[in-house]
Amino acid sequence: MTSNLTAQFFEAYNASDWQRLRQYVTLEIVYFEPATGRRIEGIDAYMASNQGWKAAFPDLTGVVKNEILNGDAQTLEILWTGTHTGTLQSAKGPIPATGKKMQVPAAAWITLRDGKYNEIRHYFDLLSMLTQLGLA
Repeated sequence: MTSNLTAQFFEAYNASDWQRLRQYVTLEIVYFEPATGRRIEGIDAYMASNQGWKAAFPDLTGVVKNEILNGDAQTLEILWTGTHTGTLQSAKGPIPATGKKMQVPAAAWITLRDGKYNEIRHYFDLLSMLTQLGLA
């Protein structure tokens, strides 16, 4: 069972409904991906990042397997599934589509402010993703 915020957030993300997704994060959101080293600040940069993932994996969906809420702190266990049919932007340059499917476990540590996501630290298994795509 997930919280209403989590359910709505992932419903909007999975549907690529960017206008709706904006409702669930603060304007000052900070997003960090330790696997890639990418740190993003601000709602526009965060939305662009999400759109970049969806450009590479148009069918990308996140399913929340577990959720822990404690005041303004939240922890999620997520399973990401998608097919690499678009160009994936990386720090080392664009990665052309492989046409391969991937399924990657992840965890997110989230801080809420005023009932919205304010900080997200998203830990996902980049090596498994690259291996499934035939890139590692």
